[in-house]
Amino acid sequence: MTSDPLFQHIEQMHGTRDWGRVLDAGTGSHSLRWICSLPTTGWTAVTIDTTRVQSTLKGIGGSLRETDAMVLGDWTDPALLQGERFDTVLVDYLIGAIDVFTPYFQNRILARLLPHVRDRIYVIGLEPFPSQTPSIAGQLLIKLAQMKSACRLLSGQRAFREFPAKWVERQLEQSGYKVEDTKHFPNVFRERYVRSQCSAVRRALKLLDDRNLAQALEENLQALETQLLDATKTNNGIRLSSDYVITASRVEAFPEDSKTT
Repeated sequence: MTSDPLFQHIEQMHGTRDWGRVLDAGTGSHSLRWICSLPTTGWTAVTIDTTRVQSTLKGIGGSLRETDAMVLGDWTDPALLQGERFDTVLVDYLIGAIDVFTPYFQNRILARLLPHVRDRIYVIGLEPFPSQTPSIAGQLLIKLAQMKSACRLLSGQRAFREFPAKWVERQLEQSGYKVEDTKHFPNVFRERYVRSQCSAVRRALKLLDDRNLAQALEENLQALETQLLDATKTNNGIRLSSDYVITASRVEAFPEDSKTT
């Protein structure tokens, strides 16, 4: 069994069901490594990010069965995976990333996936950070998230936009699914997370045309990073927000699945 608590929960919810054919609707190395550990009959992993294809394949050792496929595509394209169905569908932080690549499609993605879902869909997401929190360390982490979004926008990129579990539940129900379970996992952010987020800010700063502004923001970031790293050590991590896993299934079966002979 995987050591990731979110994937552990999905395995528990899945129980004795066959995994069958699995669709990773917004793939990455982490989710695909987990899928490769399951007894599937095949998997299809979709990404819109051309830079992720090789790194994701490298992350799983590059070995694909004849029934496995890595697909570069955009869910706004009606021809993407047309006619293909999957026993299990994973939506792993995809909704929060949509605004970066295909803005304003968040409220349509679950309906777009419905024709491909034969049985179960699992949606993983992050509860949006609040604007304020009583924790000093938590407030510093919120400031870092705001700085990341601001720097992406200043550099001509779009920012990530997370949606709460309640919003996703409503979208699932409106799109033809029945929500069966929702579980939250409180987050404890540690040094690795802080460094990765600071690295993301610095990548955005490199794209700024105004180098004086970039330098000023870099100095601000350095001070913030030092405070956050100290806070992760002092508090044994920073507690803020939560991840969630929503388990849902189709309300109606496929017509051909319900035919009797």
